Amino acid sequence: MKTAVPPPLAAVAALLASALLAGGGTPPATVPTTPPPATVPPASFPFSNTEFFVVTAPEDYFSVMRAGDEARALERWFLREFNWNPFEETDRATLVLTPPAEARWTGRVRIEAAPKSLVVRLRWGRATTAGDLRDALARALLFQCGRAAGVAAGEVRVPAWLAAGVAGEIECERNPSLLELLRRRAAAEAPVPLAELTAPAVGSDAAGNARFRRQALWLFRLVRAEIARSGGARAPLAPAVFRARFAELLRGAPLETALAKINPQPAADAAGGSGGIAAGDAAGDAAARALWWPTGFAQVVRGAEAAILSPERSAEVFEELTRFVFADAKGAEDVFCEPAGLFALRERAFVRNEAAARRRLLLAWIPRANPLWHNAWRAYGVFLEQVFAARSAEEAAALWVGVEQERALAREMQAEVAGLLRE
Repeated sequence: MKTAVPPPLAAVAALLASALLAGGGTPPATVPTTPPPATVPPASFPFSNTEFFVVTAPEDYFSVMRAGDEARALERWFLREFNWNPFEETDRATLVLTPPAEARWTGRVRIEAAPKSLVVRLRWGRATTAGDLRDALARALLFQCGRAAGVAAGEVRVPAWLAAGVAGEIECERNPSLLELLRRRAAAEAPVPLAELTAPAVGSDAAGNARFRRQALWLFRLVRAEIARSGGARAPLAPAVFRARFAELLRGAPLETALAKINPQPAADAAGGSGGIAAGDAAGDAAARALWWPTGFAQVVRGAEAAILSPERSAEVFEELTRFVFADAKGAEDVFCEPAGLFALRERAFVRNEAAARRRLLLAWIPRANPLWHNAWRAYGVFLEQVFAARSAEEAAALWVGVEQERALAREMQAEVAGLLRE
């Protein structure tokens, strides 16, 4: 019977092996030599993986984690609102937080594009603000949206107002209560003239202007509404509709020209005002141009959705995410599938992909779930994680029963609260 070598003797054996190797000898067969894994990144370059980004910085773990959190907020918002991953056909973007002494470019952000990759370098030091980080993430996402929508990389132009608007959405996603504060401030200030807000000369320095950032958010929301009207749909837009129209904003054309292509003859707004900026002829008549931004500014501020969904809207979103419809084997008609029935279709890749997409949407929506529905949404997320790993159809059905119980409880609480409010 062999006796185990205690740790001190093992260390001596390792040292002897090293000495033999240095002198050209052969180490004993009982002392294995295993090289370090080549795939382990250097400890001096921590990184954080998200859905769209790989964030890294030299010897700065805290900054990497912080930037990763901001990137995830961007992804939650974008997936929830547009249901589109523009990085499906390319690698994730690499965000490099670069110390000022190592930055070899002018400005705060530099974007380096290759056919299948995207590197975004952000000057990262004591003077860097959270707004700078959000602006860099927004520019990277918008740049990739342009490429994915068919705009050549060398022709993509990200307007400052558009990047600031998306950065504002990230901030609201991180701090849902901020939206109400922004609404109150907007009610007390006049809109910046559209020509000033969208001027090509407005560069990255404008991102430091608080008023510019606030109004860029409302302009972005108004333009989104214009795109939605052009497709006859409400957000989240179908990816195909969104890509074709949104790409017009990223070609470097003035906003009026882009909107004229997006929606040449928009319908009158719900308040009975004039049409959009491009009403009338293709270039938009002077009256429409003059009214579009001031009236639209008031409308989007007034109609900004609350940070937390109502119980009714939470119930609607839940039902939408649990409704599965697939084509039959012959592709002749659509077949409704209960979530518990996903287990029987587990071998089909498109079914798994659809379930994974639903889970991503659920994760994006859940921060805004009404408290009455939070447990039901959470239970459904757990179900989507576990249904394909179930050992039998009965086990999958039991998982779904748990979700149905939480849904029934949510409906019961919703009815009880509604009754109390009526009293």
